[in-house]
Amino acid sequence: MSGKGQMLRFRIMSGVVLVGFLLAATLWLPLSWLAVVFAVIAALGAAETFGLLKSAGLAREQGVGVVAAVLLACSPWSGVWWDPDPFGGKGAMLVLVCFVATLLVVVLIRKKGRPLQSIPATLLAVLYAPFLLSFLAWIVVDCPEGDGRHLALYMILVVKVTDIGAYFAGSALGRHKAFPQISPGKTWEGCMGGVACATAASLLVWRVTGGSLGSWAFGAMDALILGLILSVAGILGDLVESMFKRAADVKDSGDWIPGMGGVLDVIDSLLLASPVLYLYVHVFQA
Repeated sequence: MSGKGQMLRFRIMSGVVLVGFLLAATLWLPLSWLAVVFAVIAALGAAETFGLLKSAGLAREQGVGVVAAVLLACSPWSGVWWDPDPFGGKGAMLVLVCFVATLLVVVLIRKKGRPLQSIPATLLAVLYAPFLLSFLAWIVVDCPEGDGRHLALYMILVVKVTDIGAYFAGSALGRHKAFPQISPGKTWEGCMGGVACATAASLLVWRVTGGSLGSWAFGAMDALILGLILSVAGILGDLVESMFKRAADVKDSGDWIPGMGGVLDVIDSLLLASPVLYLYVHVFQA
C-alpha cells in the first residue's frame, strides 16, 4: 500500500474511533463526566496552541493559560455539580476576568518579559479552543427546555460530514485552489462538495427525526439554513487552524492521533460552528 493510501486508512480508522467515542460520550456519559471530557480536550487544545506559539518563537505564559483553559471549559457545567448554580451562569465571565488579572500580574513581575507578545499570545491560546469549545458545552447544558445532547450530536455530524464531503469532492473534482497561501490542498470544488453534503445530511436528520432533536424542534428551513452556515463555519474553522500551523511552520498541531495529528486537528472545524449553533438556537429561535 502506498504512503498516501496508508495515511488515508489511518485517517479513516482514527475518524471512526473518534466519532464512536463522541457518540458514546455525548449520549451516555453522565453530565458530570462529560464535563471532565470537555476539560481534558480544552487542556490539550490549549497546550497544542501554546506549542504552535513556541514553534513561532512567541513569548507566552503557558501555566496560567492551561489552568484558565480548564476552568473555562468547566464553567458551563457548574449548574450540573451544584444546584442552584452559585455563579448564576456567569462562570465563564468570572474565569476570564480572573485569568486576565492573573496574567497581567504574572507578566508584570517578570524581570525580562515581552508583554506585547506574551499577553496577546496567552489570550489567544485560552480564547481559541477552550472558549469557543465552551459554546458546545452550553449547547448541551443550556438548551431551551432541557438537555441538548442530541443538538450537539447533530452539529458534530453536520460539521464532520462537511470534512468528509470536502475531502472526497476535492480529491475527485478539485481543480481550482481556494486558499493556496493557507491550505494548498483545499479547492473550491471540495468546499462546495462539503457544503452540499452537509446540507443534505442536515435535511436527512430533519426527515428521520421528524424535526425533533431532544427538546428542540426545527423545521425544514432550519435544517437548510443550519446545514449551510454550520458547514461554512466548519470550513472557516479548519482554515483558521491551518493558518496558525502555517505561521508556526508545522504540519500537525500534535501527534496524539495516528493519521490525524493533534486534538486541534480534530476539533478545529467544530470551534467556529459551536458559537454559530448556540446563537442560532438561543437568539434567532428564542
